[in-house]
Amino acid sequence: MGISEEDNEGLMRRVSEDEVRRAAFDLGAMKAPGPDGFSGKFCHSAWSVVGDQVVSSIMEFLNGNGSIEGLNETNIVIIPKVDKPESVKQYRPISLCNFSYKIVFKVMVNRLKNILPRIVSEQQRAFVKGRLIQDNIVIAHEVYHYSKNRASKGRFELAMKIDMAKAYDRVEWDFLEKVLLKLGFCDGWVRKVMMCVKSVKYNVLVGGRLVADFVPKRGLRQDDSLLFLNASKGDCEVVADILRRYCEASGISEACNPDRYLGLPTLWERSKKVALSFVKDKMMRKIEGWKYNTLSQAGREVLIKSVAATVPGFSMGIFKFPKGFCKELDAALARFWWGSKNGEGKIHWKAWSKLTRPKRDGGLGFREFEAFNNALLAKMAWRLVTFPNELWARVIKGIYFPNMDFLIAKKGSRASWGWSSLLVGRDTLMLGLGWKLGNGESIKISSDKWLPSLENFHINSPLPSQEWVDKRVASIIVNGKWSLGLLKNVLSKEEVAAIESLPVPCSVFQDEKAWLYENRGEYSVKTGYHVAKGRLDVAVSSKPSSSFVIPAGL
Repeated sequence: MGISEEDNEGLMRRVSEDEVRRAAFDLGAMKAPGPDGFSGKFCHSAWSVVGDQVVSSIMEFLNGNGSIEGLNETNIVIIPKVDKPESVKQYRPISLCNFSYKIVFKVMVNRLKNILPRIVSEQQRAFVKGRLIQDNIVIAHEVYHYSKNRASKGRFELAMKIDMAKAYDRVEWDFLEKVLLKLGFCDGWVRKVMMCVKSVKYNVLVGGRLVADFVPKRGLRQDDSLLFLNASKGDCEVVADILRRYCEASGISEACNPDRYLGLPTLWERSKKVALSFVKDKMMRKIEGWKYNTLSQAGREVLIKSVAATVPGFSMGIFKFPKGFCKELDAALARFWWGSKNGEGKIHWKAWSKLTRPKRDGGLGFREFEAFNNALLAKMAWRLVTFPNELWARVIKGIYFPNMDFLIAKKGSRASWGWSSLLVGRDTLMLGLGWKLGNGESIKISSDKWLPSLENFHINSPLPSQEWVDKRVASIIVNGKWSLGLLKNVLSKEEVAAIESLPVPCSVFQDEKAWLYENRGEYSVKTGYHVAKGRLDVAVSSKPSSSFVIPAGL
């Protein structure tokens, strides 16, 4: 679906001062400044002084024919990806833009974002609100798993990745302009976009000093695309011809062997521990790069929470890590916390399990990786429950539970690692998954979780008769008021109070699935982690060998 005339009118309507101000204050205050040296924090704090001038210069460009050339100067800082880089590909360029230019682009993005879902295909899982890049990893993983199973029967598929030559790509700007016009964007909007793209000047900084500057002639940030096709001569020839034409038009490089996709391996070894070794290696490089002797305990706490513990998060949100591997990650952070290095042992004065308790319980609030893994997987399970029409959710449903609900689906035979992991997340999600009351027509009074003020979220008292087992909440509402009738005589005082404390539901709204540990009903990894952590703690303390009780706190 292309861009309509109404869309173009919305994009080109006159920019107001309030729109510029909102865009400015929506931007992060603590980002590194660009060549002009002004950070977001400065602009926010001194808006009463500089605001009028900033708004005036931005509106001149967006509402008229003003130039953006001065605003679009950008510093590039080169950050090494590895310990001893030997080529340009082993550096990561970080662009530091002027804050004023960020405001310009924010205004344009705010206008464009409502149109994007209609013009960006559902196969593209970035750039559009509500879509996550992990979705495509799930799909790719399932396709590889399916292809592997077919290969065992003598039927083969082929995978091919288009290498977009990241960093400063080779996408021609004329190609971009033609694509925008083809989509239906008006000349005025395309002219503003291309002015933002073409007016950039890069200053390369090394060691904090300017060493070079240049004006690029091509290049846009792109991710690699993964193609799947039948391994037949005819299909390969057709795809090769399409790719050749695309490369000629856009300037990108050719396809390559897809050993990795979106940062994760495309093929996994039988040993999950071996397959995930890159995660541990990456985290260890982070730890080993920090200077032990110059860091206080407080400094180590900040770095563990903000950097090291987040490294595995991307992979953990998709795959269930083996327990032993999680313990190894925990042990690595524990050694760093207590100052062990180069094989030198240090006394660990408190067990890591105690340090992972919340600070209110005497711990330091470090994350325990197994519980964190389960909480992240529960997030994926929550998205499958609440967004069942997303592409990745339809793929999973079509393969594993085409004729039933996800919440009661079975693992089945030949399950992929991704599906098995999702079921682990579902187990954690089920501990707090319930209902947000709407019209009450979908919620069973006795068995469903719908009372957030009760410890287990549902009624435990026996009902008056068997006929009440399948009755819905809507049946105990009469003339817009709670009418418990016989239930008042059999329910506990706490249960009656829990029901009557709820606002009487409105018949207009449908009942919705909700995460009952959050007031808004939306699942959060934070509360999910505490639920998973509590569950793991119970599992450990209930083992027969646990003959003592660990006192709370340190």
